Amino acid sequence: MPKVYTVEFFILLAVPFLIHNKYSGLVNLLIIGVVMYLINAPIQIHFLNIAEESYPQAVALASSLNPIASNLGISLGSAVGSLIVGNFGLYQVGFGGAIFALGALLINLKLNQIISQA
Repeated sequence: MPKVYTVEFFILLAVPFLIHNKYSGLVNLLIIGVVMYLINAPIQIHFLNIAEESYPQAVALASSLNPIASNLGISLGSAVGSLIVGNFGLYQVGFGGAIFALGALLINLKLNQIISQA
């Protein structure tokens, strides 16, 4: 998962530079779409594996965490994205997304560190 978040970070950082050309902007947006969905299955499997190992009684709860977190992320990203567009313009949305990807990367690295120590 850290590799996907790292790729996502750099792709989002590239948005303001590539969006000026319709072809490079389109390719960049297509890559963002693919990378965005690459992470869903590994997260779901990761939650379920941890639940089965540590909390077998909570497997149903663990399976519901991914859609809940996804919907929360969509709403938070939409709110922050609209603030960025309203205050800084459309070309700066990539930087806002890159900040979220960096935050996800750092949180994921810390969680991996905690899990490996347990």
